Parts: sequence; structure tokens; C-alpha cells
Amino acid sequence: MARSAGRETDPLKMYTVVMALLVVVMGVLWYVIDGKRKTYAKANVRAEQLMTGKGLRSSGLDDTPKTIPDLALAVERLSYTYEQATGGGGIDRKGNRHISQEMMESVAVAAGLNQTGSSGERRTPNNARGFETLTQNFDYESMSGGPLEVWRLLTLLYNIESRGRYRVSEVGWEVADPKDNALKGPSDRVKRSRIEVALRGPILSGD
Repeated sequence: MARSAGRETDPLKMYTVVMALLVVVMGVLWYVIDGKRKTYAKANVRAEQLMTGKGLRSSGLDDTPKTIPDLALAVERLSYTYEQATGGGGIDRKGNRHISQEMMESVAVAAGLNQTGSSGERRTPNNARGFETLTQNFDYESMSGGPLEVWRLLTLLYNIESRGRYRVSEVGWEVADPKDNALKGPSDRVKRSRIEVALRGPILSGD
């Protein structure tokens, strides 16, 4: 019987062709993946520089901001002119920042509380980084006088934390007497409620 005239496939030749194609594909994938890896590595280094200032020229108070925190302070310095012109934001006529007493009273009323007293304002500057921190203590009782419900105090804390740079750094109270907690509902009334409020911002020219 005569053999077919067609050529038989050479297994070794096919194996060589397939392996060559795989090498080419793997080379292209490695090139693409290595390029993305280098791009991500550069992006991570740049992100660290923008957040911490590491590897960047240190910017002074009058220089163009180089980091995200410096940019935030620069934005507030720009808005300071408007705040000072309108008399709002806790800035007095001399250009000094203060914790807004009007704001503290309004958030207390919104929570159904009565502010009974406050301490003097304390100012802690950080000249090296160009910002200052103000702190002040406030005392509260219920609108009717006496102990208050814990949920009202928590509402007050939320109202303060929602006001931009204002933060509640300390909270303290004493559990009310049993007779004050004997009313219907949960026994959640407290007395001698005091909080410490902190406000951080750039050091202004009037300080």
C-alpha cells in the first residue's frame, strides 16, 4: 500500500514553536507587570512625601505648601482673611483665635443641656510646625437643673465633633444618686458632667 503524500507533523518542531510562543508571551507580561510595579512604587514614594514631607524641601510658613498637612493649613490661612472680615469663626479684632462661646452654647441648647460653667482657655503653640492648640473645659446640667441623661451628653459630643476642627479631648461625669435614677426609663442619669474641647489651627499673625 502506498504511503500518503502529506508530511507528518514533527512533535519536536511543534514543541519548540509552542515554547517559543510561551517565552514571548511571558516576556511581554513581565514587561507590562514590571512597568506597573515601578509606577506603583513611584506613586507610593510620592504619596509618602506628600503626607510626611520626607524627601521634600522643608517649606516655611510663607512658602508654597509641599505636603497635604501644609496645604490644609495654607487653605485655612487664606480663609482667615474672610473670617476676620466677617467677625466669625472665633477670631477677635486682634487676629487671635478663640474657641467660639456662641457655638458652644448653641450646641448645648440643641442637645437639651445647660452650660453651667467653663474654665479659662489654654493655648499651646507648636512654632516648629506652625500650628496651635486651644483647650477649654465646660460643665453641663439638664435644662431643668441637676442630673442629665447620658444620651444628651453623647449628642453634645457629636454636635461638637461635627464642627470642623473642634474635637472633644476629655469627657467626665459621676453617676447620679439612686433617687434621681429611680424615675421611669433607663437609669442613665449622671451629674458633674464636664468635657474638654480642643481646637487646632495655624498660628495667626495677631498672636
